[in-house]
Amino acid sequence: MTQEGNLSSVLTDFALTMASDIPVKTMVDELVRRICDILPIDGAAVTLQGAQSAPRLLAASSIHVKQMEDAQIELGEGPSVTAYLLEAPVAVSDFSRDTDYPSLVRTMRLAGLKAAFAFPLRYGDHCLGTLSLYRAVATALAPSDTDTAQTLADVTAAYLFNARNKVQVALASSLHELNATHDALTGLPNRAFLNRQTRIASDLANQKNFRTCVLFLDVDHLKIVNDSHGHAVGDELLVAVADRISAVLRQGDTLSRVSGDEFIILCNNVKVDDDVERLAARIKKTISLPFVLTNHVLVVSISIGIAISEPGETDIEALIDNADRAMYRAKRLGPGIHQLFDEHMDDDERAKILLTVDLTAAIGSEQIVLGYQPIIRNSDGLMTGVEALFRWTHPTLGYISATRAIALAEESGLIIEIGNWVLETACGAQSAWTRAKPEHPMTVSINVSAKQLMDPDFADRVAVILADQGTNPESVILEVTESAVFDGGPAPKANLKRLQTLGMRVSLDDFGTGYSTLTHLRTFTTNNVKIDQQFISDMANDRVAAVIVTSITNLAQSLGASVTAEGIETELQQALVIAAGADYSQGFLFGRAMSVEAILALL
Repeated sequence: MTQEGNLSSVLTDFALTMASDIPVKTMVDELVRRICDILPIDGAAVTLQGAQSAPRLLAASSIHVKQMEDAQIELGEGPSVTAYLLEAPVAVSDFSRDTDYPSLVRTMRLAGLKAAFAFPLRYGDHCLGTLSLYRAVATALAPSDTDTAQTLADVTAAYLFNARNKVQVALASSLHELNATHDALTGLPNRAFLNRQTRIASDLANQKNFRTCVLFLDVDHLKIVNDSHGHAVGDELLVAVADRISAVLRQGDTLSRVSGDEFIILCNNVKVDDDVERLAARIKKTISLPFVLTNHVLVVSISIGIAISEPGETDIEALIDNADRAMYRAKRLGPGIHQLFDEHMDDDERAKILLTVDLTAAIGSEQIVLGYQPIIRNSDGLMTGVEALFRWTHPTLGYISATRAIALAEESGLIIEIGNWVLETACGAQSAWTRAKPEHPMTVSINVSAKQLMDPDFADRVAVILADQGTNPESVILEVTESAVFDGGPAPKANLKRLQTLGMRVSLDDFGTGYSTLTHLRTFTTNNVKIDQQFISDMANDRVAAVIVTSITNLAQSLGASVTAEGIETELQQALVIAAGADYSQGFLFGRAMSVEAILALL
């Protein structure tokens, strides 16, 4: 079709929709797609602007065009902003030579665009925003193309003005309708829309004996991206992820975003399992490529769980649950893995998956609390600190051991979120005790995982938590294992040294059970050593254990570290560790883990 024919087709469509109920966003999405066929351009966008409202991107033909429009909205400058303010076209045919918008040059380069042209959306005395066009080559638009673009801008303005008068402009009813069934960030269908599609899929499976497939996708480590770079970068990444997944789907497949980092793909009429395996491989491959965002280049992976029905099976919700379980299994095996749900998956495996799901839901609820176990100074028997201990009471299974819960958190990636909550809660408790009993200073010891220590921004995050909770850094002791410090590369030691400069102390936990222990004491400055309770329990009956405890105590103290004996259960054990020279003791002899209020009552 000729350019004139394409233009005529678009204008006809606009005329037909003036009195129709087609949502505004649907029509404008189609415009920015088709305008790339009408004109020699590589991208288009429509941005709404107004004197009393912030600019809002209504439609963009690609993620790169969206990045350009978002950057102009954020900076408050650019061809689109200028065209709106002047109510006149603005052309930048070569951004590398342009001096008016230097702050946009890098974004243009990362997006692979070199020229931009913006046209005001004028209707009578009103200017509703801009139509922006982009080219990947640094050349101007021909005069005839400029005229065509302005014509399209004028028709778009008339359409939007008419729609606004009918309360259908995107900021009103069309957005309301869209938000009810679509995700506001990515524009994908949401869970409500997916629920509608599952009913359709169920009917098709029943009528035509189809096999249905569900793929449950989770973007690995999105929380780390959000914590390290900010939620704006995380949102930009999610939009890019959604675009890439959409590009590799089969025609008729439904992709929906169902939560922060989770997507579901619903596939009807699956012929063979290999088709789904190939789809999963395509998704993983496209996601593995670097994401060039506005100010960052990120590399991420995606975990995928797959469930495929039998011919004619109609319980699609059960299929989604099975895909969810398979996804959690994939995440435990490592990032970037896909797993097919197996009906014969062993009971322990399935129970672990379900328990991980329950742990995810428990975060932030009353099921999870911290208990605080007293730590006694041996020189005078005074309680000078506590260790914060994780406690999870499952609504049906009852108490879940901390060892089991933390292992689940480590495997599933929840440990970062749980670790942050523990730090915030324990620091808040310490501050509360200090305010209530300033004459009785107390330390709080907090266990830190290897994954937390490997996060390069961990020290900065802890500093923020200390400030938010009003906690003196000198009142906080971070308990770490030898393997967490020495097996994680340079990041763990760098984070701990940074926090020690703030006044926090570091305690090596379970000391004596790791390898190269003496070398570790020589190469890393620790403030405290906690002797593993196995040595303590053997002291009364094993002379070697008693000698080891005494030797560790002497060595640590000679290097300037204090010593805590943990697992003290009897008066004899306490007498033996005092004789060995231990500075502090902890164990059931002095009390089990208690609430914040119970500790306060002891002060």
